[in-house]
Amino acid sequence: MSTRDPYQAGSASRVGRKRTVGQYGQACLPCFKNKSKCVRQDKADSCERCIRLKKECSSAESLRKRAIQKPFDAAATIANLKAKVDSLNTLLNEVVESSGSSSALRDILEERQRDKEPLYETRELPISDRTPTTSSDWKLSPDKEQARLSIFRERMLPFLAFVDLPPDLSAQELRDERPLLFQAIMTVTSPSAQERRARGNELKSTITQRTWGGIDTSLDLLLCILTYLCWGYDTFINSVTISSPSRLTQIAMAVAYDLRVDTSGPIGSYLFPSEVISAGLVPSRSRSPEETAQEKLQNKRAILGCFFLSSLTASHYRRMEPMRWTPQMEEYLDTLGRTKECVTDEMFCLQVRLQALAQQVSAEKDQRQLERYQMISNLTPGNSTEPLLNRWYLEALQRKIHEITALIPQHLKSNEILLSQLYYTSLSIYETIHPVSADVENTPSFNISSTLDERDCHYRTLQAIRSFFDNFSRFTSLHWAGFPFHFWAQSVRCTAVLIKLSVPADHRDEVRNTVDVLTVVDSISERIKGAAIEIGETSPEDLFGKFYRASRALYAYISAKLQPPPEHQQTLLPYTEAPVWNDSGFDPGSIDATQMLMMQWLGFNDPIASAAMSYSSPALYYNYMPGM
Repeated sequence: MSTRDPYQAGSASRVGRKRTVGQYGQACLPCFKNKSKCVRQDKADSCERCIRLKKECSSAESLRKRAIQKPFDAAATIANLKAKVDSLNTLLNEVVESSGSSSALRDILEERQRDKEPLYETRELPISDRTPTTSSDWKLSPDKEQARLSIFRERMLPFLAFVDLPPDLSAQELRDERPLLFQAIMTVTSPSAQERRARGNELKSTITQRTWGGIDTSLDLLLCILTYLCWGYDTFINSVTISSPSRLTQIAMAVAYDLRVDTSGPIGSYLFPSEVISAGLVPSRSRSPEETAQEKLQNKRAILGCFFLSSLTASHYRRMEPMRWTPQMEEYLDTLGRTKECVTDEMFCLQVRLQALAQQVSAEKDQRQLERYQMISNLTPGNSTEPLLNRWYLEALQRKIHEITALIPQHLKSNEILLSQLYYTSLSIYETIHPVSADVENTPSFNISSTLDERDCHYRTLQAIRSFFDNFSRFTSLHWAGFPFHFWAQSVRCTAVLIKLSVPADHRDEVRNTVDVLTVVDSISERIKGAAIEIGETSPEDLFGKFYRASRALYAYISAKLQPPPEHQQTLLPYTEAPVWNDSGFDPGSIDATQMLMMQWLGFNDPIASAAMSYSSPALYYNYMPGM
């Protein structure tokens, strides 16, 4: 019996040729990589393993020879370098002919980069299988962009007109002139929470890069930040901390300072003259006097809008210091009120004047609270002249607000937007003289004044709240859909003060007969639901869906604080059992971040315990019929 290897015998008999094993270092690359024996037949081009696996049998020596034989094309390399130099010269000439600014250079570079991008199709998942995460996933047609611009200009901007957008301005023109503002408008006018989240994240990234990346700031950047602050609702859309608006506001203030519009003294008096700094630079394009005047007016509107929002943000979140009111800002108001270049300038200036007074009152309130706490901690006797000082200070503030009221023209005396600011400022004045404590029934008053003065101030505070919410009820659901941040902040403060006035049992009925806080919150819930329908929201996770759930949680919380009637009386209230957005009611054990945020806004630190007290009330799980 033969002991010969059958494979070798068979192969030798079939092939009939001599088989040799490659010497060390002469194996082909596939065999070398696989650490296999490279067996090659005489005069064969490939080894047996490569033939069997149908692979290309090539040695390292052949590859080296191929590389050596490849000629070096020096002429092509030189031509390529010459083309790059010519392209660079052309680019520099274009910058010199335009403006010579860094922004012009950046625009040209971006345009050339877009031209050089390869045109190819990439495989994408179906829309149903992926969630859009960037703004490129939400591309809009020109008609939709124009529609969103019209919505912003007609429904949202009148609440705080810090920018002039003429009616004949198209979306494409705005994109070309102010791309960041255009991006912000497309973000805040989206009815989808997913789109707002995607666009908002990209917008904040752009703001950060422009601010801290060494790129020159501009009016476009400031307007972009102000727009997103007003209508972006970053805290609710992205579920970020309540410090986010304060940080964005501080960025806006930094941009405003870079624009040299928030300075109370000589501009750059301690710096080198601008002629020295700009020596050797290419001179910028000269502008006509009309263009320069328009740019100055836009700057003044933007800085006044920045002051307005910084003041509201600082007083609402208590996490930053607002912009200082300077004589230069007073000059801005006089200029805008005198020129009336934009139809909304007159009302905008009145809003800013009222907010400046409210900020002055807020600063006085903080100072008074500090003095009172110091008095209590030091156990020093109170100042017997404080009641007289309170009366004088109140009369001075009343004179100021009457002076501003006298400036209101006849056609704006019934304007809901302006009246809201007027009533809010009145509330700030009276609530500063005698603050309403959250626990009036348990905490002694810090005020050393007569009971008559305190009750009179509380009565005037209650009347201001009533006027505020009566005026608020005149806004339609379409108006609510365009509310900016400061409208919500003002309504939250009025609601918080009203709750504090309604809690003490000694005058609870008097407050309820004047303004019923539960009726106010219930009406707000209905308007929020109507606003969601107006803008086309379809999910309870959209913006107004979250607002609605937070308002119902607030309703349950207030009901517990006010000690609602027994359960057998609650069953007599009419209700409809049809749930809204598949939400069967408020569960105190499932307060989410949005509802907790609303409670923190109102100054109550333990909403879960209080809300749980009303969990057994079935009427709170349904929506009351309108008009009942």
